[in-house]
Amino acid sequence: MMTKQRSFIRFGMALVVFSSLFAASGAGTRTPLRTAAAPPVDCGAVATALDDFFSIPLPQMISLAPGINYDAYTDPASPVYLDFAKLRADLDTLATLPDAADTSFGKVSDAIPRYRRLVDLAERNVKSGGTPFDDGSADGQRYFGIDSPLLTTDLVAVALATDAACPKQ
Repeated sequence: MMTKQRSFIRFGMALVVFSSLFAASGAGTRTPLRTAAAPPVDCGAVATALDDFFSIPLPQMISLAPGINYDAYTDPASPVYLDFAKLRADLDTLATLPDAADTSFGKVSDAIPRYRRLVDLAERNVKSGGTPFDDGSADGQRYFGIDSPLLTTDLVAVALATDAACPKQ
């Protein structure tokens, strides 16, 4: 299960360097840090949420464009189906991560609300079939794109928070 968490971290770095997705795997068992101020983090649930949200849906949501076939995103049998309720549940799980001590790339507590706005926007665009996009334009509104600095820093903020809350044992 924790292999998914390490894959997410590698995915974030590959995205930063190559702006594309690479499959990565790793090993290691992780257990939550326990502090008096915060309840323990369910590292298994976090690893699953990382995989569910960042593996395929995130690139799909930031790549939505007019003139494409939106049927695949609304068909539960499709491998690229965007289950917005599940994505929101994944973000609820990731929101349990405390901010890492190293906030040079931002805070997970700031990143999760941005991802929530992305999910809301993507859902509206998918429901409209991309015609028109949520803002009424022909080319579509983007919360952030593959080349956005926020995409990179938010990915790293989530990765750092995950690594801090669920260190390798």
